[in-house]
Amino acid sequence: MRSSATALLAFVSAAMASPLASRADYNITLTPTPETLTTCTDFTFIWEGGYPPYTVGVYKSNGGLYLQRTVSETNVTWTVDAAGGKKINLQLYDTNGTLASTANIPVVNGTDVSCVKCAGYFGYK
Repeated sequence: MRSSATALLAFVSAAMASPLASRADYNITLTPTPETLTTCTDFTFIWEGGYPPYTVGVYKSNGGLYLQRTVSETNVTWTVDAAGGKKINLQLYDTNGTLASTANIPVVNGTDVSCVKCAGYFGYK
């Protein structure tokens, strides 16, 4: 019985020494975080760290979702289809549930607003 307990202790010790348990590379860093985003332009969110697959969401600051995607890469390009005057934030979860997010990022109207969701409803043409 003693050898089984010793084997179990060795297994648990080895698991605790694994990179996942050490969490040295477990943190997720998002870059860059822009000061503003412009409607109907592409913006690429890039991150490092964590473990794929990643679930990426672009959220309205007051709730609601612009984009949700599951990817294995460490980047996502989003065509900014939010109207000027709105604020968004990006949230990213890795396969272990680690969360990284941005603060609210303001969206400004560019010269093109044709991609804005419900553009006609808000008076954009």
